[in-house]
Amino acid sequence: ARLASDLYTHYQKQIQNEWDAYEGDQSARLIGSVIVEPVLLGAGGMKFIDPLWQRALIDIARSKHVPVIFDEVASGLYRIGVASCREILKADPDIAAYAKLLTGGIVP
Repeated sequence: ARLASDLYTHYQKQIQNEWDAYEGDQSARLIGSVIVEPVLLGAGGMKFIDPLWQRALIDIARSKHVPVIFDEVASGLYRIGVASCREILKADPDIAAYAKLLTGGIVP
């Protein structure tokens, strides 16, 4: 139901405008992948992100055949109540990174 909401449409338009502005200038830049810390932004100070916004970003990346990477170091393996944030976002990543999560951070 949220994917049919006005907010989702607004997020998609906003993200698409930013994407086009980044790739459309004179420097001939192309986005090669999208790396997302799903739902919980650990590197930015443990802030929660609207999953609908992240889903809109993932959907736009998919429409452009750009790989999506989930960095689930802070959020994966039941740290926020689900095994993987793909359950919340209802989207599968092309790559998922768990890193220190698997060893409790004791092995570099």
